[in-house]
Order: sequence, then structure tokens, then C-alpha cells
Amino acid sequence: MLRSIYTKALRDYRAAILGWGLGLALMLYANIAGFATQITTPRARAEFAQLAQTFRFLAEPVEVTTPTGFATWPSSGSCRSSSASGRASPGPA
Repeated sequence: MLRSIYTKALRDYRAAILGWGLGLALMLYANIAGFATQITTPRARAEFAQLAQTFRFLAEPVEVTTPTGFATWPSSGSCRSSSASGRASPGPA
């Protein structure tokens, strides 16, 4: 017998939770692998950092010249813009 409805919900949806986790991990891996193969030279990294500045309205481009910084930058921007309400602050200027 489960002690709370929360643990019952986790048990009932454990396959879906695992599927979503594995799917998101696969997408993150593909994003990092794609960046590592596409942007290899220092010049390409500098050009991409300059391009990222034009999309500052999504999120502040911090360390976008590294694979992990690139992987987290677009997703943080899309999460902010999709969850923002009319009264929310647009973030740092």
C-alpha cells in the first residue's frame, strides 16, 4: 500500500517519466554533439558568439562558445518566453 497519492502517481507514470527523461537526454546529447562537429575553429566560435548577441531577447548568451553553454542557452530562452506572462519581467537588459 502506498502512503500518499504522490507516490502512487509516480508509480503509475514511471514508464512515462523514464521515457521523457531518456528522450530529453538524447536531445541534449544530439545538441552537444552537433555543436562539437559544426563549430570547430576559433573563428567559427567568435562568429557564433557575435551572432548569439543578436538573440539576447531570448536569454543572455553566457558561454555559448562551449558545447554545454550552447546546449543550455537556446532552451533557457524558449522556456522563459513560453512561460512568461504579461506582467513578468523580461530579464536583464
